[in-house]
Amino acid sequence: MDIGTFNIRGLSGSSDCEWSAKESEVRSGGIITTWKKGIIELVFSFMGKGYLGMKEMWKGTNIYFINIYSPCTLNEKRVSWMKLLNLRNKYTHGEWVLWGYFNASKSLEERWGRSGDIRTLEMEDFCSFIDLMELIDVPMLENKHTLINSNGSTSSMLDRFLMSEGLIQKWNIAARTSGNRDISDHRPVWILSTNLNWGPKPFKVFRTWYDHPEFMAFGKKE
Repeated sequence: MDIGTFNIRGLSGSSDCEWSAKESEVRSGGIITTWKKGIIELVFSFMGKGYLGMKEMWKGTNIYFINIYSPCTLNEKRVSWMKLLNLRNKYTHGEWVLWGYFNASKSLEERWGRSGDIRTLEMEDFCSFIDLMELIDVPMLENKHTLINSNGSTSSMLDRFLMSEGLIQKWNIAARTSGNRDISDHRPVWILSTNLNWGPKPFKVFRTWYDHPEFMAFGKKE
């Protein structure tokens, strides 16, 4: 993809936009992020294999926007996840949002029609990555499978938004939803801002905690 001649503003549908881009690598597609001028202020951008990131200023808040186009192999994904974790630990002051094509599922329910393609280890690693990043997987309202093959025999949830709790509260994020497929085999996905309360935030419980004699009493008290 030749970013220098690509019609970014035509793609966004407006001349009143700014953009950042990452060139394609061999067969791996490039990444483009566009935003409306004056809404946010670009501080700096960064990139790695499978992602394009930006630090932006929005109403006095630092926000790290990471556009994801994940590599295919588990080893490559692990490298990408580790680099993002290092960035998260480096830039601790601010809110975070990762969105795009993660090419990974969290559970078997997110992969329909793929009985011979379990990828249990990848699912565990992906869930651990989300936990370590301290991000929330914004729940999907409908059309839960975002990638569908040409004949409809398989579908997966591979596109999502991962957001820090502070950003969810600032933007009143309630859920994500998706539209119908058009020229792409992916459904477009976007987030919904509303005052709707979608319930308690997810958390992790370790089985070993139940072995502690005071754990159940503590849980009931809290």
